[in-house]
Order: sequence, then structure tokens, then C-alpha cells
Amino acid sequence: MKLAGSLARSDTRMLGDVAFKDFAERVTHMNGIFALTSQLVGNIHDHSPSKWARVATWWFLKGRAGMENLIRSRPRTAEPQPERLTQPHVDLAKALWVCAEVLPGLPALGPYAGQPDDAKVDAARQAGDVAATEAFETKNAIFHYMKLLTGSMKKHQSMPPTAALIQGQNQNIWEDYPKFDPIAASVLSGAKYNHSRNGSQPPLLSLSKYLPLTDTKNEFCYFRMFATGTMSTDDANTDRIPMSVAITVLRTKEEYSTKLAICSQNEDLNLVVGLNPANGPTWKDISWKKQSRQLCLQLQHNFVLNLELNDGDWRNLWAIVDHTNRVESSMRERPNERFSCKLYLREASYKDPANPAAFPPERVHGCKLMVFEKFDRSSEGTGKRKLHRGYRVVLVTAQKNKQLSFVEHELGTKQEPMNFEYVTETDQSPAMKLHFREGTAEQRPRVCTVHLVFQEANDRNHLFGTFTSMNIAPGEMTFAQVPLKSFTIESADQADAFSAAGSRALEKLQWQEAKTVNQDPEAAGLEAAPTVMSESLRIVCRHSAGIISDRMNLGKHI
Repeated sequence: MKLAGSLARSDTRMLGDVAFKDFAERVTHMNGIFALTSQLVGNIHDHSPSKWARVATWWFLKGRAGMENLIRSRPRTAEPQPERLTQPHVDLAKALWVCAEVLPGLPALGPYAGQPDDAKVDAARQAGDVAATEAFETKNAIFHYMKLLTGSMKKHQSMPPTAALIQGQNQNIWEDYPKFDPIAASVLSGAKYNHSRNGSQPPLLSLSKYLPLTDTKNEFCYFRMFATGTMSTDDANTDRIPMSVAITVLRTKEEYSTKLAICSQNEDLNLVVGLNPANGPTWKDISWKKQSRQLCLQLQHNFVLNLELNDGDWRNLWAIVDHTNRVESSMRERPNERFSCKLYLREASYKDPANPAAFPPERVHGCKLMVFEKFDRSSEGTGKRKLHRGYRVVLVTAQKNKQLSFVEHELGTKQEPMNFEYVTETDQSPAMKLHFREGTAEQRPRVCTVHLVFQEANDRNHLFGTFTSMNIAPGEMTFAQVPLKSFTIESADQADAFSAAGSRALEKLQWQEAKTVNQDPEAAGLEAAPTVMSESLRIVCRHSAGIISDRMNLGKHI
């Protein structure tokens, strides 16, 4: 099987190489036009390798996005399709021209001219040449992804015609941008956030930070949008002048929240919207204008950057931001809740017959499990207290997983016992299954199952103790602990008494011990533990199959 997979990858790579060479030959006649249009704003060699790497990335990403949309919209038929030159073809040809023709001829990259392409990255890195390293890495990455793309284009009959006339297509290499005054330009460039730690010369703007081709070592790249940006200024030459902007949705692999990298093709606009105000604007600075599909970003000096998206990009952006917000919200205390427990699991899985996509189908490593105690506030009598009302259980995939998923259920909030299983994995690791019965009276009930594999047995015991109120919390103590032979429940009102069958169910259990837990009077500075209005008083009875816990208040069940 491994050999077959290796051969398949080899075939795919070979087909990509062939398609890439074919594409290059079909568009090589455009190189002269690109050279002419690029020199309308200055000599080719006047621009740094970093600027050219940014231009190549810009046109590749724009061309790839357009080509993927074109392929999706093509009719699904086995009939041969006529070849037609489109703007995505031209945009990809621009990226190819920059990588194959411009970068090799730049004087700044001259010291590496005699070396093989595969060795240039290492040579530049060893020389401490950050700009050259990024340029060579960008070129190699674009060629890699362009081979994959042209292979798909070949497969879907989407290659451009050979030596097709380019008239009617956008032939410009450089996008047009307003020339902002120094204050506005400083705000858009993010100069406030791009300073070096020692206050010396600002560091080189990292292309992967603002316009990554794909996932990076530290961040996930979800998708990218090309939008129209405008900014209101007092200068008629720049006030609300449209400019092309790229917006990339990213997430750091150590966080749950997303961020937006906003940049222009040139290096005038470089902003990252996230959580940390020290690194750039935050999500609180964004206003969502649904009717006009605009994001309004409040910047320094009362400048506002308006970003207009198309309908599909707006929906996609809203969906991913809303999802990550719900993930983060699920891990925070809600009104009438308090945090009880947090565990990092070895792995976990989840099954919901009504929603199979709620969680990844396979086991996920490194999940986080959080438990919050739910309570009601009571003002009976002369005091106030919190009445225990079960738990909210949250299972979340780790930040290092690109697909963020979470599920939550309530436990102990209904008049039914906790349904659990102690499980031992094949490698003897401790595990537990929790079964949740969900659905309203009008719906057919379904059972959702969570399978938790723990790092160690103590974690499982701690979770079980949390759910059953066995754990002794800070400020509590055990007042009595005795062996237990039998346990029955009787109602003072015969009308509400248990049935004979219900009583027999308790008789069949093998009872082991009973203990009483309450507030520690010494820790609270009291002479005796309170039994009236106590939030800690409870009886815990253990049997061979589980626990029965009963919270009490002077004989009144709460």
C-alpha cells in the first residue's frame, strides 16, 4: 500500500511538472508586455527582492482564487471545452514572470546566481540575508503550488490558449494606490506595531505575516479575500479613493481566536487585527455593516479603514469568526455558573447521531475538557445561597488542530442519573464514556457519547469525583465516614413514595460506604459548621456501580 501511495504521488508530481511547463510555454509571449507595464512606475531593478516577492505572491494568490472559481463553475461534462484566455490565466502568468524572469536578475540576489535553485535558500540563510532568503523561499513555494494548480487546470480543461491575445485583460504588474500624507501613511503601515524591541531600525516586514501562501510554522491560514478598501481623509487626492486590499484569516496555533492580516500589494498597508492591542487593532475596533457588506476598522487619529467584501467572502468571514467566538465563549463561566474542573486529555472522540459533523470522526489528541457547576440563587428565609443544579461539560479540540470543534452537554440538570462507563484502553490507559440523552418531549430522544482517554488515572478519578460531589473542595471537610450495608429512600408523603420496583433497584446494589461533607468551620472562622443555608452540606453514598449524592438543608432536599 505504501508503494502504491508513493507511485501515486510520483505520478501527480510528474503530471504537475508537465502541466507547469505547458502553462509556461502557453503564456511566455506575455513576458514582454509585463516588462513594459512594470517599468511605468520605475526600473525593474529599482525595487527590492522583498517587494517583488510580495508582487509575485499577490498575483499568484489572486490568480489561483480566480482559477479555482472558474474550475468550479465549468460545466461537468466529458465533452472537450474550448480554450479561452481569462484574467486568472494572466494573473498567474504575472506571478510566473516575476519568479522566473525578474527575481533572478535583481542585483541584490546576484551573489547567489551561480548556485542551484535548491541551494539558494540555505546559502542566503547562512549569509544572514533575510530579504534574499524570503525571496527564494517565496519563489520555490509559488512554483510548488503553481505545479499543483496547473495540474488541476490540465485535468479540468482550463489551460489558456497558446499565445492568446492579451488585449482586454488587466496587464498591470503594479496596483494603483493613493499617496497618503505622512500621518495617514504611518497609521496604515502599522509603524506603531512594527518597531524593533531595542528601538533601532524597524525589522523587515515579513511576507508570511501579512500575505502567507498557506499555513506557516506558527499559524493556520484559513482563507483569503481580495477586497476594496477606502479611507476618509482631508486630502482630495486620497479621500475615499478605492484601493485593492488582501485580507487573510489566520489563527495562531496557541490560541483559539482568529485574526485578520490586512495588506496592500505594495508595502503601504500592513495591519493585523487580533486580540492584543500591542500588536495591532483589535476586534473591538471593527464594526460589521451587514447591509453594505463592509468592515469598518477604527484606526489611530480617528481614521477609519472601510473594507467592502463580496457576498460569499462576507458570509465565510462571519461564519468562521462566529464559530471561534462560540468556542471561546463555551470555555468561560456564564451567569449562575462557577468553574469546577479543567483536564487536558490524551485523546477524545464524540458521536452525535443527529449531527455527525459536530466533532471530527476520528479520535482527536490533546483535547481540553472543562466542567462548570450550575446553580440557582435562593433568597429563602433570612439569607442567600446557591443551590447546586448540575454541571455543564465542554469538550474542545486543542488549538494546534486546524479544525476547531467543541461540544457541550449538561449533566445532573435532569431527573435522571449520570450514565457513565469506566473503560480501559488496549494499552491500559484509563478512559471513561459519558452518555447524554438529548431531545425534547416532542422529538425522538438520541444518545450522544463522549469517549475520554486520560493522561493518568488520577485525572479520571478527579473528574468522577467532580460529577458525584465526592471531591472535597477548599474550605470543606469530611465530618463522618462509615461503612454502608444497605440504602433505601422513602418519601414522607405516601402519595410520592417510590414504587416497589424502584426500591428493589437500590437493594440490588452493593453498598460500600457513606460520608457527610460540609463547610470547614475552622477555615470559615466559625464555631460550628452551618447546617442552615449551607452550600456544602451533602451525603455521599458509594456502591460498587457508582455514587448517590444528596445535598441537604436541615432535612430539606435542595
